[in-house]
Amino acid sequence: GMAVIANTKDKILNLVEGMNVAPLFKEACSHNPEELIQYALTRLGTVTKEYINRVRQRKKFEMMQALQENTLSKLFEDLSKVHPKIKFVEFNNIYKQFEKLAVKKTSDKVSDTGSLRSTIIDITQFQKLLYHLIPHLEADQEKNGPILVSLFKRGDRKDTQVMDFEEFIQVFEILWRGTILEQFDLCFEVLYKPEEQLTKDDFRNLLNVVYRISFSGSTPWDQNALRLEMFVAIIYESLRGHQEALTYDEITNMFLEKDFLVNFWNQLYRA
Repeated sequence: GMAVIANTKDKILNLVEGMNVAPLFKEACSHNPEELIQYALTRLGTVTKEYINRVRQRKKFEMMQALQENTLSKLFEDLSKVHPKIKFVEFNNIYKQFEKLAVKKTSDKVSDTGSLRSTIIDITQFQKLLYHLIPHLEADQEKNGPILVSLFKRGDRKDTQVMDFEEFIQVFEILWRGTILEQFDLCFEVLYKPEEQLTKDDFRNLLNVVYRISFSGSTPWDQNALRLEMFVAIIYESLRGHQEALTYDEITNMFLEKDFLVNFWNQLYRA
């Protein structure tokens, strides 16, 4: 046994699971037994306890890494069912960026908890991550920054000033792939209370926020600002004449019945 280990140590350490070791034994026994034993005693003197521990730790790390990857794949598969706008293969890339920017990693491992709550980000990392994943948001950080703070608070349901990956995805999916109606709903949720009525100024402010998080076209802002102003006037004149304030339901019902918002938003991309 000593001779086999000494003569084929490197090959034994590189064995893959299930490999037949008979050829290694045969190779060791083909040498002069006396020389082989002497060689084994010499070589075994260099195999320290620390070396053995390093080999064991490396193997343990590789096993944990494989377990981590398998666990993540299962979690991403589950997430892709809840958030179908994001493809399964895209979750891995998004998580890598999330983990790279994370400000805190708990002692729990993904493979231990079976969840994605072991890595978290704060508001600063949330903004950096969105600027990286949705480049047009970075164009005007001074104005977009406060909007992203409100979106972060919406995702931070437990008010812990941090956000895990699953909480991030809930907001990110709408920003990245949501319809204009979904983005409108999201912005209303972070700016106003459900029962609150919107004045023209409120509605104008809401549209501007939706525009800033969603519009990625090349049409100049000055041109689209006039279009947004006209849209506000049309909505309020179409519903109950010159009504000073409208409910959320009144506005969204009009959007749904006549596709006002979708059709109007498409016009913003035309110079």
